[in-house]
Amino acid sequence: MDLIYKEDSDLPTRKSHDNPQIKEIYSNFFKHPLSHLSHKLLHTHYKPKPIEYSSWVDMSEESAIKDNLAKRFPEKRKDLLVEMLISEVDRSGFVSDCGIVTLAKYANVQPIEVASIASGYMYIPRTKVGENQVFLCHCLNCQLHGLSKARKHLEKLLNCKIGKISQDGKFSLHKANWLGWCVNNSPAVMIKSRGTDYVVPILNVDKIQNPEDLLSKELFPKDNLVYIPYTRFGEQNPSFLKPIDLQKAIDNAFSLGPEKVIKELADAGLQGRGGAGFKTALKWKSARNEKADQKYVVCNIDEGLPCTFKDWTLLMNDENRKKMIAGMAICANTIGAKHAFLYLRFEYRNLKPILEESIEEIKKMRPEFADIKFEIRLGAGPYVGRDKFCIVVMDLSWRRICAI
Repeated sequence: MDLIYKEDSDLPTRKSHDNPQIKEIYSNFFKHPLSHLSHKLLHTHYKPKPIEYSSWVDMSEESAIKDNLAKRFPEKRKDLLVEMLISEVDRSGFVSDCGIVTLAKYANVQPIEVASIASGYMYIPRTKVGENQVFLCHCLNCQLHGLSKARKHLEKLLNCKIGKISQDGKFSLHKANWLGWCVNNSPAVMIKSRGTDYVVPILNVDKIQNPEDLLSKELFPKDNLVYIPYTRFGEQNPSFLKPIDLQKAIDNAFSLGPEKVIKELADAGLQGRGGAGFKTALKWKSARNEKADQKYVVCNIDEGLPCTFKDWTLLMNDENRKKMIAGMAICANTIGAKHAFLYLRFEYRNLKPILEESIEEIKKMRPEFADIKFEIRLGAGPYVGRDKFCIVVMDLSWRRICAI
């Protein structure tokens, strides 16, 4: 057994690894392909033994999973593991042990790595769920607008409690921290049905009288946003709500050149809104000056902070959506990046097609934009770390999310 000792290798408690009986425990334990409890139980870093996949999977189920993966992910890229897991949830409703092992074999990683990644997400269930998962939003906004009443109504309507499956297996009821589109018309529900690659938003759920009404094909809430004009420092509707000539703005950025674009950002005082107030000009300048073979632009539209609604508001507006993508393209040109990621919230996955349309429109506005590769990646529900950007990067690079 090839054990790997790292920062804690010299601690007295680790000397037990020299004990033949402990080594035998390791040797036997790691024959199990889903030994994801090993780190907690044995307190060390390790390299698992090779797994005999054929002895562990249902061959018919494995074939169906592999066919789905081959169709969606022919390149077998490790960095798409989260997307692969979401795809399996779309197909079967949850990720079985067979799914973990098959996916691991397909992506050429260990099952423990796949199971570990899946464990960080609320929208990647590892046990059977109803044919239609019903997620009831529990954000503060919904709590203030009748959540308790809506929950009792749904439990009676579906004849099951939160976390349970209805007797006919058609529905299961789940708690969601917040759904994002409940900015108005709360309380809200999200439906995720087996065999679909979209979600269904339901508003004013307390008015639903028939379970079948939850299976609407309406992909976007109607009349969901109310814009309230406001004035800041004497300026009406500043920032993204202010109309601009986008083509002119893009051409102006290119006429200025990277150095002057960064100076414009500095003069404008643009900064991040995540809490630290980090200056955008300093971030772009540091990225531009960094010597690297590959640089990336990452736009975090996962909207993990409950009851902010900003990303939903921006993404639902065609003009604002294009401004965001144009900003990414200008940033890529300024820092020398050729690859841009949009990290999209799972609950907003219905927006992916119109985001792709907006990307294509923006790429046609400047010949330089045509060389930028845009990728939209879905999150799957967590907000467990102190630094949200670390979560995004871990997601994009197939590492397990963990609290920081």
